[in-house]
Amino acid sequence: VPRGGGDLVSFIYPRYAFVAQSVHNRILPLWDPYLYGGQPYLADIQSGLLYPLNLIAFFVFRNFDYRKLELLAIAHYALAGIFAYILARQLRLGRFGALTAGIVWEASGFLVAHLGHYNLIAVAVWIPLVLALIQPALEGRSVGWLAAAAMVLAVSTFAGHTQLTLYLGLFVTIYVIGYAWAHRTWRRSILSLLAVAGGGVVLCLVQLWPSYELTRLSVRADLTYEDATAFSFLPQKLILLLIPHFYGKSPDNYWGPPSLTENYLYVGILPLAFAGLALFLVRDWRTRTFAVIAGVGLFLSFADWTPLHGWLFTAVPGFDKVRAPGRFLVFVDLGLAMLAGLGADAVRRPLPSRLRPAYRLFLTSWAALTIGAVRSGTVTTELQSRQ
Repeated sequence: VPRGGGDLVSFIYPRYAFVAQSVHNRILPLWDPYLYGGQPYLADIQSGLLYPLNLIAFFVFRNFDYRKLELLAIAHYALAGIFAYILARQLRLGRFGALTAGIVWEASGFLVAHLGHYNLIAVAVWIPLVLALIQPALEGRSVGWLAAAAMVLAVSTFAGHTQLTLYLGLFVTIYVIGYAWAHRTWRRSILSLLAVAGGGVVLCLVQLWPSYELTRLSVRADLTYEDATAFSFLPQKLILLLIPHFYGKSPDNYWGPPSLTENYLYVGILPLAFAGLALFLVRDWRTRTFAVIAGVGLFLSFADWTPLHGWLFTAVPGFDKVRAPGRFLVFVDLGLAMLAGLGADAVRRPLPSRLRPAYRLFLTSWAALTIGAVRSGTVTTELQSRQ
């Protein structure tokens, strides 16, 4: 987390305090008179003005101080765990597997590192709930689930982070394709996806239309590919999956490539083991889909190290207006969290005899790898302290 809270202090809090004061004065702040000669407030999608959780906080707390903003941010970590648990239960996981998925996601490196980017995490935490609500519709149950998914999509959009909203849309698309591919339900799946996307857009047009107009007048109107690939994930940072403090424990002693905040993906050693076991023991569409999601996210986070990000930048509207591809690690951490849940659920069930040799080989290899990683991390920490 950046020293002092990052954007939470310098960007989010002053704006939210302005809104809270306006709300208590019975004013809907469509215009901000305090920046330069004034500028549109609602039209800036990062305002979070219409995000329901923000509005509740503004109405409840007459004195909206910085402490209240911190509590609002922290509350979203609880929501992240709850929503991932709900998704896991929709995917037929037992309570232990679902609890594992929820804990891993809410405590994942991606969410923790972006604490200072409140509106970013306020969009990201809703991804599992959108999937959980669309899943029954994919299975042929009531279309009411699609309406609920569209409403949640709109709520997450109001949280105010265009980049993560685009990522959410891509995440849901890959998920629906994974389900349709496995069950051969292409027509129902595609119609469900279009209904959720279309409904979500209609419900939040009051935010999207003015934001689109303002974006055309902003510096994002003509973002170069060089700017769009700033803060991409670097291959050497994959070590952070096993050794979270390899490049240092704080901004004061960090010595690695730029921006640990944008490149942090640690989820824990045991969750990684559970995720690996899921690939061995749970050979169905759920495992394949979340493995593909994690893999696609990793390749996209590399930006110009692979052609995948360039295709997205060129061909898909909206992706040419956002930067920091390292944020595609949301795919990796959420994908690993769900795989960890699947693996934790699998180890509580009787293991078929044909899989036991592979199971033992995996555990032995993982133990050796973990011991080596811990030892390497200890040596690195000792060397840093001596320097």
